Amino acid sequence: MAIRYDAADSSRRAKAAGVADWPEAMAFMRVCIPGHPEALNCGVCTTCVGTALCFASAGHPIPTSLRIASPEEALRRLADLSPNPVQLVRIQELVDAARRERISGTWIGQMDRYVRRRRLYNHVRTPWRALERRVSGWRSSSRRAADS
Repeated sequence: MAIRYDAADSSRRAKAAGVADWPEAMAFMRVCIPGHPEALNCGVCTTCVGTALCFASAGHPIPTSLRIASPEEALRRLADLSPNPVQLVRIQELVDAARRERISGTWIGQMDRYVRRRRLYNHVRTPWRALERRVSGWRSSSRRAADS
């Protein structure tokens, strides 16, 4: 049996932008499994919150299926979680991408401040730039694997 992983070379943000104009995907999207296959997204885990922030940072509305009403609400929920260093790098990438594309909203600055505070709080032993290079390396290797 052959297994093919589609869009391995795309970021989560790019995937969110790719389905943003597809009403069925927005209404029925499932990113977490809180208990059983028929269950809705929980709306509070890092997967749900991160997906909501991907849509917002790409300038698209957050899918109603994620059960998160706004980027500000996603940030409030993120504050209740403890993202690991890799997740913090990904959140910073969303901030940087939103700024590059001139997405507006006070939540962008709030998200940037949140990442900086968490970085200090976590006392990450791995230097931040080294961690960013490691995440980039993982993406590059998954792209190479997808191409082969």
